[in-house]
Amino acid sequence: MIARLRALVVLAALIAGACGSRTPPPYRPGPIDVAYEQGGEEMRLSRLRGRPVVLALVRISEITSEMFIDQLVDAHARAAGNTRFVVLSIAPNEAPFLGEYVAQRELPFPIGLAEWSVAEGTSDLGLVPVVPTTYLVDEEGVIVQIVVGAVKADDLVRAIARRGWR
Repeated sequence: MIARLRALVVLAALIAGACGSRTPPPYRPGPIDVAYEQGGEEMRLSRLRGRPVVLALVRISEITSEMFIDQLVDAHARAAGNTRFVVLSIAPNEAPFLGEYVAQRELPFPIGLAEWSVAEGTSDLGLVPVVPTTYLVDEEGVIVQIVVGAVKADDLVRAIARRGWR
């Protein structure tokens, strides 16, 4: 029964991702920058300029985000190349167990805790419509696509390939 319910949640999330529309551009046009904490160290998205970035915002305590992270792992294995993947939790209450989560999952990309302004909608990303939301950010730090909801690995790989980011 639980497996069937979990499968239905995944299916609904994937359908929502496939049908998800683009949100309006962030309120701050041009290159974006977001601070986040990773392993106790403060990081900035701007440090990754020069390479394209797949930035995924999640809540690791939610099953939809958990299953979406599995899709990100698959997409990373198939399309990372020159593209960096960064996953940020936007739930400040997840800070105490984020390190343990990262250690248990052994993911091929970093997971950090986004600065508070992301959760409150005042960061360069503007209001985050739903979690998960994925931002494709070009080499100059400009958002070129926003995907609302969970997205399948195949769709993400295609979006990366369309931009020649492999």
